[in-house]
Amino acid sequence: MDAQQAVHALIHGTDLEVVSDGNGGLIVRHKSAAPVPAVRQDGAETPSPARTNAANSLTSDTGIALEEVVITAEKRTTTALRTPVALSAYSGENLQEHQVVSVSDLRNLDPSVNVSRSARGNTVFIAIRGVTTTDITSASSPGIAFNVDGVPLNRGIEQASAFFDLERVEVLKGPQGTLYGQSSTGGALNVITNKPQNELQASGDLTVGSYNTRRTNAMVNLPLTSGIALRAAINFNKHDGYLIPSDGSTPINDQDDFTSRVSLLGNFSDDISLLLTETNGNVGGAGSGYANWDTLQGAPTGSGQRIIYGSPFPNRLNDTFANFDAQLNWTMGPVHLTYVGGYFNYSGNDLSSSTNNPLGNNDGITTTYQWTDNLLHVLTDSHELRLSNQTTGFADWVVGVNWYHEHIRNDIHQWQADQTTPGTVPTAAGSDLNFEFLSNATQEAKGAFGQTTLHLNERWDVTLGMRYTADSLDRPGATTVGARPPTVVHPTEEDHKLTYRVGGAYHFTDTQMLFADVATGSKPGGYNAASRVAAQTLYGPEELTAYEVGYKGRPAGNFEFNSDLFYYDYSAHQVSGVVLLGRTFVPRTSLVPAVIYGWESDLAYKLTRADELRLSVTLLKSHYSKDLFEPLHGDTTTLVNFKSKSLDDTPNVAAILGYAHEWTLAAGGMFRAHAEVKYSSSYVKADLSDGVQYTQPSFTRSNLDIRYTDASGKFYVGAFVQNLENKLQITSDPIDFFPGPDSSNSSIPNAAVVTVTDPRTWGITAGVKF
Repeated sequence: MDAQQAVHALIHGTDLEVVSDGNGGLIVRHKSAAPVPAVRQDGAETPSPARTNAANSLTSDTGIALEEVVITAEKRTTTALRTPVALSAYSGENLQEHQVVSVSDLRNLDPSVNVSRSARGNTVFIAIRGVTTTDITSASSPGIAFNVDGVPLNRGIEQASAFFDLERVEVLKGPQGTLYGQSSTGGALNVITNKPQNELQASGDLTVGSYNTRRTNAMVNLPLTSGIALRAAINFNKHDGYLIPSDGSTPINDQDDFTSRVSLLGNFSDDISLLLTETNGNVGGAGSGYANWDTLQGAPTGSGQRIIYGSPFPNRLNDTFANFDAQLNWTMGPVHLTYVGGYFNYSGNDLSSSTNNPLGNNDGITTTYQWTDNLLHVLTDSHELRLSNQTTGFADWVVGVNWYHEHIRNDIHQWQADQTTPGTVPTAAGSDLNFEFLSNATQEAKGAFGQTTLHLNERWDVTLGMRYTADSLDRPGATTVGARPPTVVHPTEEDHKLTYRVGGAYHFTDTQMLFADVATGSKPGGYNAASRVAAQTLYGPEELTAYEVGYKGRPAGNFEFNSDLFYYDYSAHQVSGVVLLGRTFVPRTSLVPAVIYGWESDLAYKLTRADELRLSVTLLKSHYSKDLFEPLHGDTTTLVNFKSKSLDDTPNVAAILGYAHEWTLAAGGMFRAHAEVKYSSSYVKADLSDGVQYTQPSFTRSNLDIRYTDASGKFYVGAFVQNLENKLQITSDPIDFFPGPDSSNSSIPNAAVVTVTDPRTWGITAGVKF
């Protein structure tokens, strides 16, 4: 019998109860006492419902309990188990143990998440249940809201920064239009960093491994006064490239990043706190690139998959960013005020070159290289002011307004160089301009929102929410294709949308509930840089309505099961890809209705104090409801025939099974071994320029890690292996640079290219904390 069980036994039959104090301890109190305050994400306090406290204190008959994760997904502090929204939450420690060092690694933890990378710059595309965007231009908006400490970062190039010194990551599934606004059609991903604490702390770790990996994290937390604390953390990631040019030039898909974060928290009274955070970083190296399609198929495992064609033109990333955030919390009697604001400045100067067979870049006879110079400057202002109830009663509510302003200067220059004389090396001076796009875009979103949860009685809750958003896009720019005169345009797009959530929850025990809701999401329309038909230049907003019913439960402290069914009416799906115009590829987006539906389940079972089993399964089906747009390939006017075909990144089955075991040593130290395997059935990636779908075959991906922690808990050392199978999976829409009628039947070997996942990697890691 542990201490908590003993206390429960002593007070059994009395008017006392045992609850968590929110900091890992216990409080004995009268059952009629007020709820115990729980710490907000931002350091302020907000009351948690009594049912949450009961859930926190629940243990199984054996005294074995799973960890309860505190979240702020609904912009107030609750627990994952008590929030009637489909979500997954991962603690910072859990992310570190699984070698999750960037958002791309989340696909190894959550089967409903897929993250793709662009071969141009340091850009990622996040998909949840098949909802995403792959347009990297300034006209686009993401399908998944990405927030760091409540501040939205809308660009994929901003989202690729390192994960370090994190408290947790929350993955919200389904449209979050009410609380998160535009660009949350498929969900939201919240990254929450560790905040300054009123105690002296320090930590550091070092990882070395394959591909000359060197990864370092360090943190120091200083209490400056009784109410003011400072926290500083740094992260350094470096490894050699995975894709190997056949001419011996520098491998690509490398990493060379450095990021620092400094936070200052002032608790000026019990009612007022202010958090200031500054983040700076730089991204270098050769950057990401494409693998060759035929080589990938011919060598299904090993280093042979990663051989690419060399190029006389360099690949290089030279990006810098700086972010300043502020969070103010002020409790005014029964009302709590929160302000969250951020300013983000990102500058990129990137070079990328073609890695396919150079015969495939022209007429199939001439050796031709393509290379791109991409200049990008993003300035973002974001502000949100909201009010919420401070004390729990009949209604928990939050209302607020927000303003988001983004200015993007984007200059893209794509060049083509023919090797007219064998043995000569093409040069930049001898290159011809293929495509040039210059833009000065401004995006703005203004919104007002409100959501309330009505506690009708001890069992029934009803949630009602609505948001009004006004979006605008102003994008003056000029497009040049080949030798044609520049096309100067100044498109504007304005959208006004109402999004809502209506839901209910039935708590049939303190730790089990059924919930159902209807929720909507949208993201603004935009502008295609190049189109034959003027009417196809602008495209409207994306719209999705989701219907969901689910169960969340912990029948015992050592067993948790969450499951939900969902149906997405994707009435206006922004389909984005690259299509051929002349001799170059340009982004293209069009509205096409679609349907996605599925079943998602998560199970966590603490078999013994030393053994834990976790299983996550996502079943998906999707299809387009009509044919796509006319391709810009050649002079055809035939629609891309995708009606009834699957959307990208929607495997019928995706599952992750993990098992961990701990050995406690006589001296007090502990070994922990963990193994997991991800299975995914096949899924498709569309080549819109040719109107065909490539298939990523079904695969497994297995990871192993072991860690020793000393008796004090202050020192650990471990080892890991990722992707034991050493197989690569495609993560981008394939591009065939050869202008043939069908890329899958191209007569030019390795004309088509795709971005891919990482190969097998291994490493040794050690860390210390005080």
